[in-house]
Amino acid sequence: MADHFTTAAFVLEVDALEAELLDEVIEIAEQLAEGLGTPTETQALYAGASSQFQALFPNIDAENPFAGLLALFEDPSFPSPDSLVWHVPVVGNPGKRNVHVEGENVAVFSVARLLQKVCVSALPFRFGWAHTSLPMRVDAFGGGYLEVRKDRIVHLWSPGDNPDAARLVIALKDEQCGLLFWNTKTGFGSLKEASVFTHDEADSYRLPSTDGTRPGWLELPCTREFVPAAA
Repeated sequence: MADHFTTAAFVLEVDALEAELLDEVIEIAEQLAEGLGTPTETQALYAGASSQFQALFPNIDAENPFAGLLALFEDPSFPSPDSLVWHVPVVGNPGKRNVHVEGENVAVFSVARLLQKVCVSALPFRFGWAHTSLPMRVDAFGGGYLEVRKDRIVHLWSPGDNPDAARLVIALKDEQCGLLFWNTKTGFGSLKEASVFTHDEADSYRLPSTDGTRPGWLELPCTREFVPAAA
């Protein structure tokens, strides 16, 4: 047996009103995670939320007024941020607050989506996380970085990675070759000749049509400069 932890710790500077709204959002999410007894209680909780909360998460589902909030979480039945959040004033700027996020059981994509929705003034921002194991287990460690933008969340390979670099290719499963890759001029072929796209280009590019398996996007690993060991 081993315990696994996804840990993160970072800070954001946000508008004071956003910090207050984030407090309310997290408090409501925690109440939903604990469970409400009846639909009437759920409706009452939504009715008692601030106008800012209701504007951010409008009631578009008569049976579940919190559907917009729950959609931010990986497990909508347990919408807990799994992290500690608190605020301190930013020295010299009374309209700003520092939002600290840290925890040992962090659902990183849920946290990213939550901050993307509420803390618009901080966008774009980056944070990293680590996946650890106790006791140690082979291949039980990992982690990564996310860049949170207004329109999307980008999984990075390193803290200095450029998410706008061309690194996406169109791949198609093939029974004989395994994978074929799309070239805008010559069609499907080898990876060496594949056309490479940025995320923005991929968003507006129409995937080629095929008779069988539908092609999809595949992200290439970022290139790194090789530094030889000292003699």
